[in-house]
Amino acid sequence: MNLLNLQQATEQLNQHQLIIYPTDTVYGIGCRADSDTAIKRLIKIKPRKSGFIILFSQWDNCLSWIKEDINLNQLKQSRPTTWVFSASEIVPSALCNNQQEIAIRVTEHPPTKNLIDKIRCPIVSTSANLPGEATPENPAGLLHLQLPIMEGAIGKHPPSRIIHYHSGKIIRD
Repeated sequence: MNLLNLQQATEQLNQHQLIIYPTDTVYGIGCRADSDTAIKRLIKIKPRKSGFIILFSQWDNCLSWIKEDINLNQLKQSRPTTWVFSASEIVPSALCNNQQEIAIRVTEHPPTKNLIDKIRCPIVSTSANLPGEATPENPAGLLHLQLPIMEGAIGKHPPSRIIHYHSGKIIRD
């Protein structure tokens, strides 16, 4: 198995390709959030009606993607948490749910954070499994997806909690 280092993973993403990479919770399949070409490829693998999670390396970078005023202190949680916000006009519609909302998580996981910082763009993220399959916990279980895999271990966290920012409703705990 040939794993991509950070530079190789960056090159793949910058060439509008999909990669598998380690997140704070599971292995993810992702692409640049500004690549319509790559997003269309991702939708073919993982069709969605509810949009995708967009990973950022810091909250300041995602403010232009959000239509509502937010309290950054409220977003700090003890475990990985994805927040659902009203999406701004710059967000590609393929990344939104039917209510024009976007799911955003800021990651502290070093491999993912470094990748986002290196490409200078958020990453569209979904679990690295086909619909109905369990998510593999190691790179060997990802080979059947036939996508390049970035080196690095996943975090030890359960799937992220998902909270609707405006209503406070917990969508997934």
